[in-house]
Amino acid sequence: MSASESHIPLRNRLTFRLTGGVIIVLLLVGVPFLFAFQRLLRLQQINALSQAATRMSQLVVEGLRSSMLAGHPHLLDAAVRNLSDQPEIDRVILLDHRGLVKVSSDPSYEGLTLDRRQDHSCIVCHGESSAAVPRSRAIVTTENGRRVFRAMSIIPNQPECHRCHDASLRSNGILLMDLALSEEERRFFANIGGTVALGSVMVLVTVAVLIFLLRRIVHAPLDSVVAASQKIVGGDLTARASESHTGEFGVLASAVNRMTDHLARSISTVETQRKELQEILEAVDDEIVGLDRAQRVVASNRAFRKGC
Repeated sequence: MSASESHIPLRNRLTFRLTGGVIIVLLLVGVPFLFAFQRLLRLQQINALSQAATRMSQLVVEGLRSSMLAGHPHLLDAAVRNLSDQPEIDRVILLDHRGLVKVSSDPSYEGLTLDRRQDHSCIVCHGESSAAVPRSRAIVTTENGRRVFRAMSIIPNQPECHRCHDASLRSNGILLMDLALSEEERRFFANIGGTVALGSVMVLVTVAVLIFLLRRIVHAPLDSVVAASQKIVGGDLTARASESHTGEFGVLASAVNRMTDHLARSISTVETQRKELQEILEAVDDEIVGLDRAQRVVASNRAFRKGC
């Protein structure tokens, strides 16, 4: 710490104020950007997961449909249970057109009928007009206290299915596939944590570089001017500020030096005139004395001093 800074409170120092201002600006810009980036990253992750889950469920629907057309309905249960054994799949549920669970990898769902008016999975499709309902879609929902990503694919009632299913029905059922979000959320928050850590490092590096530049570009020339000014105030009119710095501080140092030169010349002129006046007074044989307003002696000649 320089001598010029030692008596200045921390909150009033230029480095503290500029650095604090830069940090505030970085936070005002960086925090909203981080939230926007996090939201965009989350949407991209959900969209990618939705596309992957939808493609997987459509493939499963085609496989189930092929098994039914081949006359092997008993393979449905085995296919559903084998599919649920995959680590990323939480459960697989096969519903008929009434919402009755026909096959489920989770025994707690077997025999249940989903309420179209209350169940989140049903509201997504049945809350829209029949013409607008897509064959596949995905949602994020909560099952048994766990957040899951549910892919829903309609099993269409095509002409080749009419030998076993009512031809007036548009679909034979729905396949629900739940993917656990715990691992995806762990990866997501790990990515966010990495982004926050990287942003923090960037802020720290920015602050460190800013402090270095402030000390080199601002404090060094400013300290030179302040140090020279303090010496001048103390009576040392030979002190000079360094003019090696360019820019405004170089101009300031030059102005201080010119002011000091002018002050030194003025004091030298006054001292010379005082000496000349004193010599004139000493040459006079009569007693001469000069008084100020308080009647104090400020000047006298030799004759007066001898008379005293």
